[in-house]
Amino acid sequence: MAGTGPAMTERVDAANAARRQQKSQRPPPPSPRNALRARRDDMIRTSKSLNRNTTGGWRCILAAAFIGIVPMPISAQSAAPTDTALAVPTIKVLAIGSFTAKATANGWKPMLSSEMRQTAQLYLAGKIDQWYVRQDQGGVVFVMNVTTTAEAHDLLDKLPLGVAGFMQFELIPLGPLSPMRTLLSEPRN
Repeated sequence: MAGTGPAMTERVDAANAARRQQKSQRPPPPSPRNALRARRDDMIRTSKSLNRNTTGGWRCILAAAFIGIVPMPISAQSAAPTDTALAVPTIKVLAIGSFTAKATANGWKPMLSSEMRQTAQLYLAGKIDQWYVRQDQGGVVFVMNVTTTAEAHDLLDKLPLGVAGFMQFELIPLGPLSPMRTLLSEPRN
């Protein structure tokens, strides 16, 4: 019979050896920590492709991902964390600006160059870290380098649109991602 005998046995053995070698070269299944790192790396790669001209854009994507998995109060006045181990200092303030009902195109357009000039001065003074326009063109979003909402409020109210009452801000204090502490602590036995 064709295909039997020592030659066939050698081919089957060679194929089996090749399969065993491929199996041994496969990486082990990811551990939960490696899976977390892989997801983080994917988010970073995604943010870099989306935000090539924005420094620190990955921080916003990481924050958005964290907000999606951890329930948080929606109001700017957030409740104190129930676990003191999760308490963190405020290191930035997210300012979400919206035009008020008082703002009309005829009212705010003449102020735009002055508004931009003063906003750029805040950026150059290190008070505004990142700035964006909302996709609905209904206002702006700033990530501010301030540690209190009062300081952010004071700075933003002095801008021309704030003085005229054409722009109002929702201020959200931000802090370091406190659950990351679990990655730094030794595992319990």
